[in-house]
Formats: sequence, C-alpha cells, structure tokens
Amino acid sequence: HRYVASPLEHVATAANSLRNGRLDVTVPEEGAQEIAELAENFNAMARAMQEAQTKLANSELHFRALANSGQALVWTSGPDKGCDYFNDPWLRFTGRTLEQELGDGWTEGVHPEDLPRCLETYTTAFDRQEPFSMEYRLRHASGEYHWIIDRGSPRYDTQGQFLGYVGHCIDI
Repeated sequence: HRYVASPLEHVATAANSLRNGRLDVTVPEEGAQEIAELAENFNAMARAMQEAQTKLANSELHFRALANSGQALVWTSGPDKGCDYFNDPWLRFTGRTLEQELGDGWTEGVHPEDLPRCLETYTTAFDRQEPFSMEYRLRHASGEYHWIIDRGSPRYDTQGQFLGYVGHCIDI
C-alpha cells in the first residue's frame, strides 16, 4: 500500500486538481520506481503547464497594451460574424460599453446611409475570407459622425482553421 496505492492516490488527487485549473500541484516522488517516475513526469508536466499559462497571460497583457496604446480602433470577430472584442480607443471614440458593441451592436453607430454598403462589404469579404477595406461614417461620443477607414483581415489558428476577423479603423 505504501509503495503503490498511496503514491497513486497522490497522483490521482493531483491530476484532479490539475484538471480543475490548479496548476501549482506537485506529487511526492516516492514509491516503487515506476510510480516515482510517474510522479516525476507528472510534476514536470504540471510545471510545463504553469509556464505555458504564464506565457499565455503575458501574451494577453502584451496584446491588450498594444491594442490600447494607439489611436486605432481595433476589433475582432468570431467565425459567426459577430464582433467579440473592441479595444479601449474604440469604446472611448463611440462612448459606448463593450456590451453594447458586441455581436452586431457596433452597427448602431454606423450612419444609416452607410450601413447597407458597410454590411455588404463586411459579409461578402467574410464569406470569402478575404481582407477588406471600406470607408463609412461612425458616430463619435460627441454625437457627430466621423469618417473612418476600416480594414479587416481574416485570422486563422495554427491548424489553418478560420477564427474570424481582426480589424482596425482610423478616424480620417
């Protein structure tokens, strides 16, 4: 029991914790040689997952700092065509909350005369997964409409799976 069952219970408990998002778990590297090697490999895997999580968090912070540091209005959309991210400059420009802009909420700020052409350009490019560029009027937080140029590009994961679009707008 001391050399097999108890060390395996430690591995099982730690694996359950790892599955639930606790990446700081370790397993005592004791017991029969095979069990000790299993524990050692488990600990190495947990450390690698911790490092990957830290790199991912740092990458997210880097992206947000980059996206929010300039004047460009940055947005992303998912494969369903709905927008799922707007940077701080976009939100300041429109004077709206992220929740108001998500999905197709951003279209409420497009000038009514420009909206049909804007949506046609977006959906056509989206369906073809092609880059696009268009100009339209977007309502500023002041209530006035400003002409912007909006450029979007399709984005893909490492396996080539289409994820949606990333775009940026400039007040012209």
